[in-house]
Amino acid sequence: MSGTLRDALAGHLARQPDRTFLVAPETGRRLSYQKLEYQARLLARWLRAAGLKPGDKVGLYLHNGYQTALLYLGAMLGGYVIAPLNLLSQRSQLAYVIAHCDCRILFTAREYEEPLGAALAVSVAGALLGGGVLWTVGFVHARLAVALGRRFEHWPGAGEALPRPASFDYWTWFPGLGFGDVKLLAMIGAVLGPFGVLEALVAAAFAGLAVGLAFALAARRFDAPFGFAPALAAGGLLVAFVSA
Repeated sequence: MSGTLRDALAGHLARQPDRTFLVAPETGRRLSYQKLEYQARLLARWLRAAGLKPGDKVGLYLHNGYQTALLYLGAMLGGYVIAPLNLLSQRSQLAYVIAHCDCRILFTAREYEEPLGAALAVSVAGALLGGGVLWTVGFVHARLAVALGRRFEHWPGAGEALPRPASFDYWTWFPGLGFGDVKLLAMIGAVLGPFGVLEALVAAAFAGLAVGLAFALAARRFDAPFGFAPALAAGGLLVAFVSA
């Protein structure tokens, strides 16, 4: 048989809509092809109302069973991508998957709320710590530089005044560091967690130092430091591979 599972189910629906597709072993409850198609349309309508578009990812953190099968097949028939999460995952593993899977919505059961909540807390804490640490460094450095009268070649720019507290740039634009770097480290923190993001910062510092020194020696100039964003990316990848 060629085609997708959706095509196969559509063929069965057309030929034998009332035939049993699934039997729940725990309760004996039966699901026909027609009921499956009806439940899929209801789920697709609910997901659209929640703001999801076909192609978006739907997470499942559930045990095998009747409702899980309905959600899995219903979302798939509606054009969504299923991202099943392993119930045996440890908290750090679950946090890593949640940060990577790009789910727009996640279904779970009440008995799994605690481990799922703990994993989400790790991911959020890592993002806040990573982004918060880097933002604090950039902000304090910018304020101290201004207070000490230091000037930078590209900050704030030729002919431009220093950012004032009432402006958005005052809080997000720093010499040698942009808000994009802060978001980058927040994303790394969401994946690696609080301890992982601190390890990434240390690794990034050494990566930046090593690459910056190699560049300076090769170019025979010491006034062009290596960018912090590439160092962050290198540090984050290093910690991710070592942790794996």
